[in-house]
Amino acid sequence: MVERLVIMAPRDVIGPENLPPPLRPKEALAGAEEVQREKTLKEAREAFERAYILAELRAHDSNVTRTAEKLGIERSHLYRKLKGYGIAPSKG
Repeated sequence: MVERLVIMAPRDVIGPENLPPPLRPKEALAGAEEVQREKTLKEAREAFERAYILAELRAHDSNVTRTAEKLGIERSHLYRKLKGYGIAPSKG
């Protein structure tokens, strides 16, 4: 396995992200999304924020008020973000 890691690792240093998922520490899996380095910082931040908002909406059954409370923002601010990202919260 070590030989395979040395061959397959994209850099000179092998980290937990190079291990097969069953062998990765839980901390490495939490942030395991591949960083898309061809994006600008603004684009990457917006992509993360959109995905985060969608995940929180799902976790709160599309309840905008509870989602806004969890995110620590005003409900009106969340509605502006939803509109900006083209997200329509489902009607319960």
